[in-house]
Amino acid sequence: MPTISASKLGTEHYKELIQKNMPKLQMLPTVAMEALELVKVPECPVVEFASIVERDVTLASSMLRIANSPVYSPKREISTLREAVMRLGFRECKNLIMSSCVSTLTKKLSFEEEWIRDLLWRHSLYTAAIAHHLNQRFHCGFHGEEFTAGLLHDLGRFLFASLFPKEFLSVDPLNFDERENPEPIETEKHGISHTQFAEIFAEINNLPDELTAVMKWHHQPQNAGQYKKLVSLIAVADDMANHFQREGDAENYDGLNNPFVEGLRECKASQELSRFDEFAESLISEASDDMHSMNAI
Repeated sequence: MPTISASKLGTEHYKELIQKNMPKLQMLPTVAMEALELVKVPECPVVEFASIVERDVTLASSMLRIANSPVYSPKREISTLREAVMRLGFRECKNLIMSSCVSTLTKKLSFEEEWIRDLLWRHSLYTAAIAHHLNQRFHCGFHGEEFTAGLLHDLGRFLFASLFPKEFLSVDPLNFDERENPEPIETEKHGISHTQFAEIFAEINNLPDELTAVMKWHHQPQNAGQYKKLVSLIAVADDMANHFQREGDAENYDGLNNPFVEGLRECKASQELSRFDEFAESLISEASDDMHSMNAI
């Protein structure tokens, strides 16, 4: 693809650029779209759903790997898709499909510097795993969607890095220091922020509204409307993942300075959030252990 200057592009041009490169950026394969459509049918047959997913070897193996990961804590190994569907339910399977598709998409992106892709993917995994542990520890009431949302929250950065690899690091040095909102700098350089870029992509791909809200508002969860609780949870996890990647461990994480915990508390999450600082370091460590145990990083 010819070199394009991101600074010369406006919102409409980005939309055209995504559509032009859709074969490269296609997130949901045909099998995944069929499976997601089928689960909308009342009393969807488990056997039929599993048989559709099995047609895509990559999707099927990814679903089984994630279903057997510590994130979902199976009591015994799940060896067939039918077992996974029966144990987890269709709602959870939808989340697993989305998670698998995110992984597949990132592997297809051919950045000039592979280490950029790897760092971004690792950040997505850490955020997803930490969000899962936060949800469990503080009884936020989510059922797997927090893991998918964590994986997807920074999709706009993947898009920028894929389409503009030469310019990416001049705006995003990947130092994971986001104590100041990076969006104004991105907008000044590119004419659009990574959150807006992701929103355009989500609309073109018809992604669920709650996931679009996470991608758009994870730096400003107070603006997320009805999805404020999920977005706040991901924002909290994102801050924790940033610390882990900056420092290399969970030590000295200052939970009192996480700017998004209060927003999560306002969404009537557990009263135990008042003790967030006590649990923060251990939650980061547990999430890291999960990612290593499933060979994800």
